[in-house]
Amino acid sequence: MKRILLIGAGHAHLAILRALKKEPLASARLALVAPRASQIYSGMLPGVIAGHYRRDEAEIDVARLAGAVSAEFIQGEVVKLDPAQKLARLADGAELEYDQISVNVGALPERTVPGAQFALSVKPHEAFYDKLRTAKLNRVAIAGGGLSGAEIAMALRHRGAAVTL
Repeated sequence: MKRILLIGAGHAHLAILRALKKEPLASARLALVAPRASQIYSGMLPGVIAGHYRRDEAEIDVARLAGAVSAEFIQGEVVKLDPAQKLARLADGAELEYDQISVNVGALPERTVPGAQFALSVKPHEAFYDKLRTAKLNRVAIAGGGLSGAEIAMALRHRGAAVTL
């Protein structure tokens, strides 16, 4: 039986899990590794920040979604891949064997830019949202003028902050 390892619960892997509800894989064992059992859906994050949605309305229960298609959910973080041995090592030291692998962890923020140590990263979304709940939002500068940056800017402006994008 093939062992398929999905690393991360990004959009592509969530779509795969949803598709497997309709058409299950009979000849494969599937495992999903993600840092959290539930996560805020990124497309709804600006609406949560602005107060249009409650956080629980925007959360995806990743563990339940995996379980619904008989995939093993493993809460953790892959820190090393050994393609020659077909092994993934987790931060806790556990090793997972695989035959096929897919990585969908999303983008990581660039932390080497001067001044980055003073910035609040949008990822992970849960930590960002938790910090925003207690932050004074008088004046905010957002680095990143793409669609996500613009949506976050509008959400923060909706909450009363002066925003520079």
